[in-house]
Amino acid sequence: MKMYIFIQALMYIFKLAFIILFWSHRSGCTSLANWFFFQIGLFTEAKKYNDFIHYYEFWVYKNSTNYIQQLQNSLLEAKKNVCKLVRNPYTRAVSSFLLLADNPYASPQWESIRHYFYNDKYSNQGISFKQFLYYVQAFGSNSLSLDIHFSQQYVPGEENFIQCYIPLEDFNTQITKMEHMYDLMKSPLALLTNSDHHRAHKMIYAGSYAELSITDPGFPRFPTYESFYDKETMDLVTEIYAQDFEMYPYTKGIF
Repeated sequence: MKMYIFIQALMYIFKLAFIILFWSHRSGCTSLANWFFFQIGLFTEAKKYNDFIHYYEFWVYKNSTNYIQQLQNSLLEAKKNVCKLVRNPYTRAVSSFLLLADNPYASPQWESIRHYFYNDKYSNQGISFKQFLYYVQAFGSNSLSLDIHFSQQYVPGEENFIQCYIPLEDFNTQITKMEHMYDLMKSPLALLTNSDHHRAHKMIYAGSYAELSITDPGFPRFPTYESFYDKETMDLVTEIYAQDFEMYPYTKGIF
């Protein structure tokens, strides 16, 4: 199973001349995709194909029979530096939960959640952040049955290849350093990191929202990250994503 998970993870990689970049869902992947396609001269083409750049990424750029094999070969040759974009598990867990709030493509996730809680995938009932965490815990954060947007970032075996981690919280600084290090084009990061589905700038409502259903009329658009945390939810995220804390440069209990 571990090898299958790792091979699946090869779809979430970008390869440049001197570096290979891993990424995970809900961890800055759109900004990284924008930057990657800018560096290889395909950003404009990708955005013309669809404003949501991941459609071009998977349906065009990575849609070839030998894509996985080429990446496997590059990793096994060990001639390129390999890094991974990662995110603080506390903010990422909230981001994963908020996917349910306004994503038009979240129907499969909702059906699974409602079947689990209400034994009816067509139910209109919602869930709170705390319930969401218990749902993830029940499946296991590295389970193949869990939607990948909710899974842990760590992929078993990645430490055999990855040499450095890029914290999303320091994205612009680290990407700029990378551009200098590998003599890449200076990119317009203000443009490339701007996305309609980024909501951090909208998360302004302070309060206590750990137990309020995301479908409740009183659920604001959107609470701050901190507003979702009490001791129970903090402990849950720390436990559920324990391997992310173990492998990545984040401290338990700190945003």
